[in-house]
Order: sequence, then C-alpha cells, then structure tokens
Amino acid sequence: MALRHEKRVLQKSEINLGREGCSQAVNFPEVRNEIVALKKLEQEQKEVALRIAQIEESIRKIELQRAQNAKEQNEALVPRSRLSRQIKS
Repeated sequence: MALRHEKRVLQKSEINLGREGCSQAVNFPEVRNEIVALKKLEQEQKEVALRIAQIEESIRKIELQRAQNAKEQNEALVPRSRLSRQIKS
C-alpha cells in the first residue's frame, strides 16, 4: 500500500516537473520548437498505430473470407467428383 502511494507521489512530481519545464521552455524558442516537434511526432505515432491496427483487422477479415471461400469451393467440388465416379461406374 505504501509503495503504491510512493509511486503515485513520484508520478505527480514527474508530471509537475514536466509542466514546469514546459512553462520554462517558453523562454527558449529552440526548446519550445523541440517540444512542438515532439508533440507532433507523438500524434503521428498514434495515427500510425491506429492505421496499423485497422490494416491488421482488414487482413484478418480477408483471411477469414478466403478460408470460407476455400471451404465453399471444396464443398462444391466434392459432390461433383462423387457424381462423376457414379457415372463412370
């Protein structure tokens, strides 16, 4: 329990330190520009991760559809081959 509390206190301190750093960065244009660039990069990474997840989901759906199509084709071919064997007999 005490460890959780200490972790939370540490997190709050880190957040406050980050906020203080950002407010001080206003005084240094190059630092401010770096912060803006990092925020843009983080946003782009989120967008890329979302797009990757969408593509993976689409691939999964396509694979399922292919498997279903293959199964249906196989089922359609099996009765024909049985019929041709019966005709030859």
